[in-house]
Amino acid sequence: QVYAVVYKVPVDSILYVGIAMTFWNIVNNFVAGTLQDKETLHWLFPKEKFGRRAPWIITTTPVGMAIVFVLWYPPSVDPDFLLIWFTVAVFFINFVISTLLIAGNAGVAELYPFKEERLRIDLWALMWSLFVGFFLL
Repeated sequence: QVYAVVYKVPVDSILYVGIAMTFWNIVNNFVAGTLQDKETLHWLFPKEKFGRRAPWIITTTPVGMAIVFVLWYPPSVDPDFLLIWFTVAVFFINFVISTLLIAGNAGVAELYPFKEERLRIDLWALMWSLFVGFFLL
């Protein structure tokens, strides 16, 4: 809404970016999962010390924070530039979120190989989410 109301970027253009990101997310999840499974960060983070998923959480969290920051503080207020800025930022934010979700979910599956253990972890996560959500409302 900030881009449409404050920066006067056309709403229909933002809508088209959102639709494009929906289709990009199909490819994006495959790319993020494949990169993690092939352990492409093993040269920087040894698997023996960090595992397969932790390097992705370690690297994409600060990158995602930086991208969210630059999304809300663009260098120009020209509507045409802002549409490109918004598109690129959301493109990378989508990749970061997919990477974090895949790494987190796959990490739980690797740490807890039995279904009963994963169900117990999911129950605790659900309960804490509801608890925190109740106090945030």
